[in-house]
Amino acid sequence: MLRNLGQSIVRAAGAGRNWTSSAVSAKVAQLPVLRATGGTEVKAEEALAGKTVVVGVVGAFTGVCTSEHVPAYARAAEALKAKGVDGVRVVSVNDHLVMDAWAESMGLAGEAGKAAGIEFLSDPDASFTSALDLSIDLSGAGLGTRSQRYAMIVENGQVKDVFVETVPSEVSVSGVDHVLSKL
Repeated sequence: MLRNLGQSIVRAAGAGRNWTSSAVSAKVAQLPVLRATGGTEVKAEEALAGKTVVVGVVGAFTGVCTSEHVPAYARAAEALKAKGVDGVRVVSVNDHLVMDAWAESMGLAGEAGKAAGIEFLSDPDASFTSALDLSIDLSGAGLGTRSQRYAMIVENGQVKDVFVETVPSEVSVSGVDHVLSKL
């Protein structure tokens, strides 16, 4: 369960933030519900517990996420499996209809997504993102509350690392190559 984070330290690489396990525990102990394909409710703890997963938080239909971030994880499916990763959870502050359409547009809906180990989950009101203290206000750009771009490694319900991008238009510490190097 995510309530039991042990002594792990979660780092936001390059973001100037450091969370101790107790600070993260306080945030993830009550993670809200996400939405999967078709709007099905998924408890965050169930989506992340009992396995090793990488949570990649991205912007649906944004250029860098559509052309680079998510496709790189799909291409690295075998390398991730070889490192013990059971799957990738792509989370975005959008509704499930947007996430469904985005997965479809990238050829990662249904069986194709399962084959790549990728599941798209929506955080429609940014409650998941806010609970992790990773939200960002982009109202000035007409986008409202969104998520910082990050990747999070979760092993058996314990958050091991969080890597937050310092430049929103780039994929470096949240990219699959960096994550693979940390597994």
